[in-house]
Amino acid sequence: MKAPVVGAVVSGVVALLLCACAPIPTQPEPAPPAPPPPPTPDQLFEALTQRYLREAPEQSPVGATALGDHRFDDRLDEVSADAWQARLKFTDLYLASLGTIDRTRLSRANQVDALLLQHDLQSDRWKIQTLEDWRWNPLLYTRIAGDGMYSLLARDFAPAPERLRNLGKRLDELPRFLAQVREVLVPARVPKVHAETAAKQNAGLIAMLDGEIAAAGCRTGIPARQQHEGAQRTQPAPDLARQASHSRSEGRFSPGPRAL
Repeated sequence: MKAPVVGAVVSGVVALLLCACAPIPTQPEPAPPAPPPPPTPDQLFEALTQRYLREAPEQSPVGATALGDHRFDDRLDEVSADAWQARLKFTDLYLASLGTIDRTRLSRANQVDALLLQHDLQSDRWKIQTLEDWRWNPLLYTRIAGDGMYSLLARDFAPAPERLRNLGKRLDELPRFLAQVREVLVPARVPKVHAETAAKQNAGLIAMLDGEIAAAGCRTGIPARQQHEGAQRTQPAPDLARQASHSRSEGRFSPGPRAL
């Protein structure tokens, strides 16, 4: 009777050992998550427009202030030849990005917005590349200078001391701005009527700087010494058109050392 029992025990032990040595079945790897669906044309367009709205105002800080974007209130526009070419490159970049979107699959509202954006970008490109008014129109620069100051004085979007500080920083940038204008304007291309109109606008700008800035300083309690320093900043402000119209009447246009 013992032999069968021992045999059974041995057989059981062997079976257990074989089971222990058998490979443990592995759990199958979970399936990878499905990739997200590609963005729709509407999503692509809306992402493009949001990026444009963030980046475009920096191309013109003065224009940004007028639009209500106050991130660049302490800066004047860059108007060198390189800066105009950078604006052209910016415009071409967005036109190319807009061209990759299938506008036939956009919602009706986005189709309209896409067409408006395209026309606006094409207009900017034509003005810079073909019209080239930045080469011959001094009114472009008197407007930038005037709007850059007036928009900080006339609108109460921030406390007056803050706006005046930013105005002072813009005045500090005026010499750089004027030097760039002198570099890009081509005297022979400036029409006499533009020079004469700019003369009148510059007179108004200088009067505004001499009068309203001092008055704003008094209203905000800025010390007289700081008011004087602010007024001194306006002294280099050019009388572009007065000299321009005089030179033009002699058959030439020369911005001169104090010209815009």
